[in-house]
Amino acid sequence: MRAELERLRAAAALGPVLDLACGSGRHALLNVFISMKKMAEGDPGRAAAAVLTWDWAKNVFVFDEDIDVYNPTEILWALATRVQPHWQVSIIKEIMRGSLIDPSMVDARKTSVMIVDATKPLDRPISPESKCPDEALARIKLEDFVPGEVLQHIPIDRTTYWS
Repeated sequence: MRAELERLRAAAALGPVLDLACGSGRHALLNVFISMKKMAEGDPGRAAAAVLTWDWAKNVFVFDEDIDVYNPTEILWALATRVQPHWQVSIIKEIMRGSLIDPSMVDARKTSVMIVDATKPLDRPISPESKCPDEALARIKLEDFVPGEVLQHIPIDRTTYWS
């Protein structure tokens, strides 16, 4: 992974790229997660463009340095609270070279790609992470508010993303 990170830094001439998580296994195949210290609004796009030169990259997600790109809870939180899809999701039509292992491709070698900029804007403040206080969570029983047939589909560990 370190080799890919160094390759990304060199290709994009980006010192502020801090970490890179490349999906492995079927759950994250062709997804790349980047953590960076954004210095200018164009930095996430430059980093994503550099990653998209790799055959195994189709979806690139760029986050600020406060998001752990190995933690799905933090990734989902950032996507939910820092992304307005009409502004920060870019889809490049089917002109990119795709991976032969991508079963969704219609053309044998061309794919579309997606870039999601989940970084905070530099031109305006954004509120910090909001979290329900632990003492309030301890008093609340979801069973009092959510029907059992719905609760059975929610993971037992509701202390992280599900809180």
